[in-house]
Amino acid sequence: MSELSPKIFTSVINTYLPEPHASLLNGMLFGIPIGSTSPFYEKIKEVGLLHIVVLSGTNITIIGAVIGSLFSFLPKKLAVFLTICVIVSFVMFVGPQPPIIRAGVMGIIALLAVIWNRKALSLYSLVLAGLVTATTWPQWVTTISFQLSYAATLGIILFSSGSSSTNRSGIPRELKLTLAAQCFTFPIILFHFKE
Repeated sequence: MSELSPKIFTSVINTYLPEPHASLLNGMLFGIPIGSTSPFYEKIKEVGLLHIVVLSGTNITIIGAVIGSLFSFLPKKLAVFLTICVIVSFVMFVGPQPPIIRAGVMGIIALLAVIWNRKALSLYSLVLAGLVTATTWPQWVTTISFQLSYAATLGIILFSSGSSSTNRSGIPRELKLTLAAQCFTFPIILFHFKE
């Protein structure tokens, strides 16, 4: 019996969705790369949305929220432990990729902080995720996906202070975080893609 892999699900998606919809969904759900020769890849790259077709913190956040809700009837420590198990299983299922490893490590640190009744420090989690990646997979540090994921997360962390929907400048929090991620990733995109 063959082991469970994303190929089972991507083949179903490819059967029922036309291109480029199938490639977009496969990239967003499983991190399956879009062929760099396809016109769709070039269009996504031109408008600066290549990051949406890779696995990221969004996937881990959604998984954590859904699993946390499903297990909310359990004692807190058990629910957190099960959520961590699901996150680790998801990372193993899709295969280790720089953005998902970074997001997984950060998510697990945040969940462990809940167990130990400590405030999760996002910047500390990001640095720790970077150290884990650099020591375990040093070749990843030079990849574009790791650099973009790390830079975007750093921008979001540094500009996410305050929980109100708008800050003193009157800029909605969501727009502020999006702009922060764009500002921190722009130099990397310019360096690698020259556009």
